Formats: sequence, structure tokens, C-alpha cells
Amino acid sequence: MAGYEALKDKVQELAERVWDEPGIEARFRKLAQEGIPGKIHNRNEIISHKHEILDRVQRLGEEYEYHI
Repeated sequence: MAGYEALKDKVQELAERVWDEPGIEARFRKLAQEGIPGKIHNRNEIISHKHEILDRVQRLGEEYEYHI
């Protein structure tokens, strides 16, 4: 049940997190009004910052899910 324990730990982490509600609301509103911005990045730069990018995407996804 390692998967269950990991899920349980993640739920606990999210429950204890202090959410920046005004910031989340502002980003969500901007995204809803303007859509997803198109960006062109240097492939090597993306690869070198892969973990930071994935962490940011995960955090923002959790914030948007919290907002909804």
C-alpha cells in the first residue's frame, strides 16, 4: 500500500498548506481572461531547468484545483 500512503501524505500536505488565495484568484482570473500564453523557449534551457519547471507546474495545478 505504498501508493495509498503516498496519497495520504500528499493529502495531509495539501491540507496543511497556507494558500495565497488572493494571488491564486488573480492568476486564475488572468488565465481565464487571456488564455494560456504562448511561449517559445530554448530547448536546452528547458531541459536544464526541467525539475524547477515541473515543480512549478505541479504547485500551480494544486493552487488552481484548490481555488475551484
